[in-house]
Amino acid sequence: MNHEDQLRFWAKVDASGIHDECWPWLGYVNPQTGYGQHSIPKTQQDEWGGQRTVTAPVISCSLIHGPRPAGMHVLHSCDNRECCNPAHLRWGTQTENNREAWDRGRQADGERHHAARITDAQVAEVVGRAKAGERVLALASEYGIDPSNLYSWMRGEGRGRAVQSERKVAA
Repeated sequence: MNHEDQLRFWAKVDASGIHDECWPWLGYVNPQTGYGQHSIPKTQQDEWGGQRTVTAPVISCSLIHGPRPAGMHVLHSCDNRECCNPAHLRWGTQTENNREAWDRGRQADGERHHAARITDAQVAEVVGRAKAGERVLALASEYGIDPSNLYSWMRGEGRGRAVQSERKVAA
């Protein structure tokens, strides 16, 4: 990206905050993703993987930390998709991004997950009933869940971890 295009990019970033603060993107923000987007001149699209538009954090990270390594993504230490502060951005893997999202509570889990069919209290209840000797297949049918999920929860996997944690706290 030439100097003139870099100036055009940075003109759309509110870098008035101190080093530790987020620098929000002032240009177009994609309503589906929440990421700022910047148009790339046709003459420079090859250096951006042939893309016509690139997310603002990717450009910021590339300008300051170097070109995107193959297979890498921009990770935000601030969790603000509109932030372009290079101090908040780094290259990382999708696995790292997922782990950070999980650790920071940004991944829906348990009853907050879009595919959850029963509440966490119901998970604890059905696990307790299964461990007390009730038939897993009958319980799975009653609660509208897959028997394999119930077996996993009984082993303390997935949502079963929460059930075990609650029992340890109560004891």
